[in-house]
Amino acid sequence: MIIVFSVALVFFRGSECADEVSQFHSEALLYAPRLRFDSKTGDTLGQCLPGSAEDYFRLRQNGFTGRICNMDYISILDGRIPAYYEAAQCGSDLIISYWYFYGYKDDCPMLPGDPGDDVNWGRYVVKVLNGNQVDRVTFYQHEGWYTRNPGRYEVFESTHPVAYVGKLRQGTYHDDGGSGTCCYFEDYRNPGSQDRHMDSWNNLVWLRNNGSTTPEWMTNNDPYYWNGVSLPHLRGENLCDLRGCEGGNLQTCDTCGCHKSDVPDDQRP
Repeated sequence: MIIVFSVALVFFRGSECADEVSQFHSEALLYAPRLRFDSKTGDTLGQCLPGSAEDYFRLRQNGFTGRICNMDYISILDGRIPAYYEAAQCGSDLIISYWYFYGYKDDCPMLPGDPGDDVNWGRYVVKVLNGNQVDRVTFYQHEGWYTRNPGRYEVFESTHPVAYVGKLRQGTYHDDGGSGTCCYFEDYRNPGSQDRHMDSWNNLVWLRNNGSTTPEWMTNNDPYYWNGVSLPHLRGENLCDLRGCEGGNLQTCDTCGCHKSDVPDDQRP
């Protein structure tokens, strides 16, 4: 059975909009990224747009076992679909980790052994200097990541870094392009004239696990509901210990995030 995720939004719409916020919420809004999607993202079942993690959880809780894929770009434009964030003060710097939920990640047609998967979390990290200036940003792909210095990535309206999202694997990149193969930097991410994008600040939800005020879905890390993928804020990661890149320094088809990184893998972003 197949379901387009926008149908589910009719039943669970808006539950994440009025939400508790963290002490860093104003900064998280100010520096939230603009995502830019390939012009074909959302046109084909499997090449999904971001969706709501809470709605996905409720569908699974209610026994639905089919594919959940958001193909409704209007749900992005009108702010029904949230972005998520964590934040930590690291000395004089603020590290904000933004997350985007996908109900399904398509397979790579050139790699027969690469199946599609339910549940994927896209990611993008912003470093804010002294609480008031965007510094480095980190772009995440499935097995690796890389960090760019100021002036080496695009910015929208002076405070919002821009990330280009791969059509198949939903990684984030500092540039558009891609040849459409399954090599590390080659996922299609060509917005074209359609300019499909998501302004993360329009609906930004704090990921947390702090007691009675936490929504149920944020506390339930049961692999049954999430296809074995842990919720981001329950992975035990220290944002102050992130490293500049992961992967080889030479560009190959395999994981090679450090090839495009301005910060080496033994330094913090």
